[in-house]
Amino acid sequence: MSRWWCILCGKRNRESPAEREGMLCVACGSNWRVRSTALAVLIGTGSDWSPFPSVKANFFWRGLGTSDHMALAGALSSRFDYTNSYYHRFPRLDLTSVEADLHGFFGFVVCSDVLEHIPMHVDTALIGIRDLLAPHGFAVLSVPNGGADFQTKEFYPDLVDWEEHEGFIEWTDSQGRVHTDRNPEFHGGVGRTLAFRVWGGNDFRRQLLEAGMRIVNDVPFCPELGVPPVENHGVFLAYR
Repeated sequence: MSRWWCILCGKRNRESPAEREGMLCVACGSNWRVRSTALAVLIGTGSDWSPFPSVKANFFWRGLGTSDHMALAGALSSRFDYTNSYYHRFPRLDLTSVEADLHGFFGFVVCSDVLEHIPMHVDTALIGIRDLLAPHGFAVLSVPNGGADFQTKEFYPDLVDWEEHEGFIEWTDSQGRVHTDRNPEFHGGVGRTLAFRVWGGNDFRRQLLEAGMRIVNDVPFCPELGVPPVENHGVFLAYR
């Protein structure tokens, strides 16, 4: 593809291969997935499809991030009433146990490559995201996925408990059987980074609808803003 402008910082970038976790902006370091997430927020809020430095601020929109990339968090907080949250430090949020006074509090929620790190009760986390949203609010969600028709794979089926050791994971299923995984999958980032599953695209869409979302769409592409076509990207825009 030709040169592109980063949707987050507005920096002009050279042509580079389109990869979900690659295609890094030379200025802010955002990857394809982070920029696709930013585009989804612009769509959900009815904003112009432009680099954030030229987007009109609208602090009517109250948004919540979940361990968002710093470039994304900075862009969103500059244009919306946005707070980034974390599982492991302040401001802390546990999607599986959302406090009642936060129900319906946000116009949008961003949850980008977080849900695969929730060991158990991931359905409860999806309901938690729905509960955070005001009526007709939206969520931008991304998960690693193997394609639309891929069967969701749980790395630790029927998990009830687990421990991380040096170089391996020991986990227990509901029958009390203890298993050892000597090749666990860890992702970069802060907080809890062990991966517990990889989704199928259609499975994830179904789970969002079952959790109470009304509409679930794939985020569209926009090559000129650093979001060219990428297969099996797993970035969704879901409306309550």
